[in-house]
Amino acid sequence: MIAIPIIISLLLYLIPPMLFRRDQYQFSRDYLVSTSGAPDGVFQNSSLAYALQLATFGPFFAWGVLGDWIPGVLNACFFCLGLSLLYFGRHQIGNFLKGALSADHSITIHEFLAQAHGNSPWIRLVASGLTLVALWGIVMSEMFGLATALGPLMGIGSGGTYLLVISLFLLMFAYSATGGNDGVMRSDQIQLGFGYFGMYAAVVGMIFMLMQSTPNGSTPGAGAIAFFGLFGATWLIIRRGRFIDSVSFPSSVGTRAWRIYLSIERVVNGVVVLTIGTMVGSAIYYFSVSGPMTALPSILRSATAQTSMSGLALFSLALLPLGYQIVDITNWQRFAAAGEPSNYGDGPGRRALLIYVFEAPLAWISLVAFGSLAAAVFRQLKQAPNPFGEFALNLISLGTLGGAFIAAAFLLAVFAIGLSTMDAVFSATQCAFQYDILPGLATKGTPEMSPRQKVRATRLFGLTTYLVVIGLFYLAEKYLTFGRDNYLALLLAFYSAQIAFIPLVAGAFLARRQGRNMTPVEPGFAIASLLGGTLVGIGSTLSALVFGPNDVLLWGAIPECLLVSTIIYAIGWFRAQKQRDRSAARQ
Repeated sequence: MIAIPIIISLLLYLIPPMLFRRDQYQFSRDYLVSTSGAPDGVFQNSSLAYALQLATFGPFFAWGVLGDWIPGVLNACFFCLGLSLLYFGRHQIGNFLKGALSADHSITIHEFLAQAHGNSPWIRLVASGLTLVALWGIVMSEMFGLATALGPLMGIGSGGTYLLVISLFLLMFAYSATGGNDGVMRSDQIQLGFGYFGMYAAVVGMIFMLMQSTPNGSTPGAGAIAFFGLFGATWLIIRRGRFIDSVSFPSSVGTRAWRIYLSIERVVNGVVVLTIGTMVGSAIYYFSVSGPMTALPSILRSATAQTSMSGLALFSLALLPLGYQIVDITNWQRFAAAGEPSNYGDGPGRRALLIYVFEAPLAWISLVAFGSLAAAVFRQLKQAPNPFGEFALNLISLGTLGGAFIAAAFLLAVFAIGLSTMDAVFSATQCAFQYDILPGLATKGTPEMSPRQKVRATRLFGLTTYLVVIGLFYLAEKYLTFGRDNYLALLLAFYSAQIAFIPLVAGAFLARRQGRNMTPVEPGFAIASLLGGTLVGIGSTLSALVFGPNDVLLWGAIPECLLVSTIIYAIGWFRAQKQRDRSAARQ
């Protein structure tokens, strides 16, 4: 019974890739970016779907269970600031993408960095390789989260869970390889709808469970219920009841097929609106029975509670989301797919981008609130070594209709969140390979590959990626605990590969502002900055895995990576500046 909504959702996720399927592509951008441009709503919703990752859900849920809201709220606030940097840099990004799309050149951040630093193909190759490392880590984390929830909820052993997750992973690869990025973005937005429906339907179920067990309303979950009520009401108004774009459809596909699919999207959107409305109504009813001031003690306890995280850990949790958004290739890929890049200056797309900037961090905080509410329902979660998996076990052990409903909703949300991230990452992986790595592998005198040959080679590389990530997933499941320190250590190692980009991005933005002929640093220093920061970050986190949790090794990885990368880049900058001054003096 629990598997029925999952099967239905998987079938619906498959429809957009099938509708966008092409026998051949005239340009690389048609497969890797978009054939006719993604509507604003699709850009917004697919971005939000990618932001809700199981890599985030696991730790945030654990913090909520422990009543430690500070790390999650801090992380979400700096996530908002990081997306704001993306928003303020949209003009430079848009200008770069406009030129790249018109020439059918690479639209990736790797190309952007290479152009600014002497147009070196080695920068493009090294940067794209580091991006692949980070993307592999994200997909491994999604598989790990799925396995943690799937086993208990579906009543299958570790072997069955392993095979199921690998099969789902292969299915996501098939989705992204079939319909290209167009199909992925359309599929992601309906997965966002299922993710919202599953999570908020589970919230409604838990609210009624709390009302039955504590009729006077004196529960630590009251603060979380208040958050969900306010969050739901706010976004029903801001979204105007539209959580899925079901208006536009591309002229390149069959009209009848799209009309049928858009009708399905409208139904899903209606269900999401009804679910969020029910959640808001349930919160209002809860406080009408227990009293409007019931949430105040819970909120005050959360606000005044001492966090278990060290200052270095909190600093890293702020630094990572602040810098990561502007170096994430998926954001650049969606910007490029959003039709005319200048649309994100002052056009209609500006509102879609702003909603993304502010809704995604609030959705992150809702993951903490979800954990807090779960701990109010199942108080034993606070002592569980793996609260994410223990929550699933507790739902099954209830043996009631309400427990089965919450379990099915939770499983649906986990599926939607994990799968939307997987296919988005697969699409970004293909983008990095075909645009940046494949040209670097070509030897002199080799004839240029046709678009069809490029797509075929890209799909073959995708299968290689599939095998690599399966190996990482096997090691993670065997030796790590989802959402805990050793898991975070491995995750931070992968993220270090992207944080090292930040000095180069800053230099590239400055160079484009001052003129294309200005090269901030020599290519050698740019590559040394990338590799030096990455190696330090990965080395620090691997040491935390080998020698056990240690604040300096674990949480110091991100600031250490950024510090080393910045120092190397600064040395190259001052050296290049001296050379420019000498050249100016000679003239």
